[in-house]
Amino acid sequence: MYINLNKSFLYRINKLEGGTMENFNVEFSSSEKQFIFKFGVNKGYTISYNKVNRCLFLSSGAKQLYQNLCSHAMEEDSFPTQAMLRLELGWSRQTLNLYLNELKEYGFIVQKSNGKNKPAIYELVELHNIPLLIHSELVYGFIKEYNIVQTDVLDKMYQIINKYKKSALFKEVQNSTDILSFKDKIYSYFYAHLFDMEVKEEKIELQSRADINNKVSIPLVWDLGMVERENEERPKKRKVKHYNDVPLEEWNTNHFCYYFADKYKEKFDVPYIVTNADRGAMKRLLDEKPKELIKQYIEIFLKEDYFEIKTIKGFASSFVQSVLDRYIKFGRLPSYKNNESKIQEKDEGYVPEDYFKRVPPPIF
Repeated sequence: MYINLNKSFLYRINKLEGGTMENFNVEFSSSEKQFIFKFGVNKGYTISYNKVNRCLFLSSGAKQLYQNLCSHAMEEDSFPTQAMLRLELGWSRQTLNLYLNELKEYGFIVQKSNGKNKPAIYELVELHNIPLLIHSELVYGFIKEYNIVQTDVLDKMYQIINKYKKSALFKEVQNSTDILSFKDKIYSYFYAHLFDMEVKEEKIELQSRADINNKVSIPLVWDLGMVERENEERPKKRKVKHYNDVPLEEWNTNHFCYYFADKYKEKFDVPYIVTNADRGAMKRLLDEKPKELIKQYIEIFLKEDYFEIKTIKGFASSFVQSVLDRYIKFGRLPSYKNNESKIQEKDEGYVPEDYFKRVPPPIF
């Protein structure tokens, strides 16, 4: 036993009761590198592939199993049995077989025979030859294209992806030898479901960042209302009429939200994604103000550059509404310059330019 508190504590075991263990080093040190590469039996590290770890269609258990298989593949003479995998992962036989079958189904591993009465060998497939990863990256392309970062929208994307995995389109894409050719259809599917609308026409060019950057042709003409469920046995939700087909006095929360979204797209040439928080804010506003005034306020709010952040939730805030009330009454928005001058006059040490003209000279 060798002890050095300043450097490390090294304990080499050569013999144990009931057998021997050679080259087992237990080294405790403040150095992270020494712990990773010198301590214990499981030394070193394994490369983790982002495309696998973040794959939208692969279960968390399958990702964990794939990472474990990669760690063994990077070690020389490492051929783990299923019993060893179950021990390392803490799984039952049934759980391990479930995720092994998932990896085989999606083409991450290939099972090959190792001869009669010998255990099978699993080979890892090169990532660029796995269709599921290409499929997943296309959906990530849609998420990036429309800058989907809001919590409510990401939660909705999670639900849409789970539904998409059961759809006929998902199976068609997976069985195709040219997955990239389905980019338009995949974008159309998620665009329609994300905006809770039903596609009425196909292949209409979308004038947005998607069209400008990648020339993606996706549907643009919609009927408001929920997308028809793929399972026709379930009852369909009642469709909501477009706000253009309904008198203003009959508009509800959704009509005003979609009116705001359309006006937003006209101004900025990008879609506005309506969240549940937006609907709640608009509903509260409808309880307080007449519909004609709200419609007028929406147009002013989106037109004037005074309001830098243009969201429905911000529009319905007390501050914005008070500013708009003042604008309707006096015909002008508050001036930043006037506000700054008033604040500046209150600052200690500030002397106006005409101070000495206004104050009489002292008498001695």
